[in-house]
Amino acid sequence: MMNRALIAACFGLATLATTAPAMAEPDSIKHCRTLSSPGAYVLERNLSATGNCLIVAASNVSINLGGFVITGNGSGAGISDGGVAQSGITVRNGGVAGFANGIDLRTSNALIIEGIRATGNGQVGIYAGYYSLVRGNVAVGNGGADPNGGGGIRISNSPVGSSSTVSDNTASGNPGNGIMVTTYSTVTGNTASENGNDGFDVVFGSTLSNNTAGHNGHDGFSIDCPSNMVGNTAQDNGSHNVHELGSAGTCVYSNNLLAP
Repeated sequence: MMNRALIAACFGLATLATTAPAMAEPDSIKHCRTLSSPGAYVLERNLSATGNCLIVAASNVSINLGGFVITGNGSGAGISDGGVAQSGITVRNGGVAGFANGIDLRTSNALIIEGIRATGNGQVGIYAGYYSLVRGNVAVGNGGADPNGGGGIRISNSPVGSSSTVSDNTASGNPGNGIMVTTYSTVTGNTASENGNDGFDVVFGSTLSNNTAGHNGHDGFSIDCPSNMVGNTAQDNGSHNVHELGSAGTCVYSNNLLAP
């Protein structure tokens, strides 16, 4: 049987492609800058900044920090949307430290933030917009400049009904709250310990499962009802292990280990 190349040659046609076109290489990031085009970006080295470092000015941007760390001077954000809503942003695999907010994408939506180490940021370590997936991150020592409104991981609280998934994160030693989550969200497999205020601060309509809150300065779980709590553990928290706030319905509890 004649092969494709021979058939094409016989009929004066271009050689028929037998493989898919090669994917474009990620755009290399070697200094702080604005990312103004959709696509994949990868950090090539540690970066330091005065103010903002990376500003995402387009939707459908993927940033791989490559295991490197972006370090600030106490102002701005390591990665920011500049207050302009984008969607479909992914940030993964690296660290942000020493900014006002480590990652500040609160205005944007439909994000994926995973594998990030956020440490020593003055307000919030990881601040994500609605309809987001935030998983497998570590947030330690964030919120020293704003212990009441700051903390480790925070999901924007607007619009109402803006469900997100927050899973398998660790938030410890933040002077404010450990993990703050908006309405109708899924919060699963997280650990919040030794935070100055609440371990978990969760707005109504959410489901919390298999989370652990211990040794937080105020409440282990501060929740709005109606919400569901299944298989969570809370002990040795300063005020309450579970504290219902602003209840507009009934919370449902199942198989939790809640110390007195």
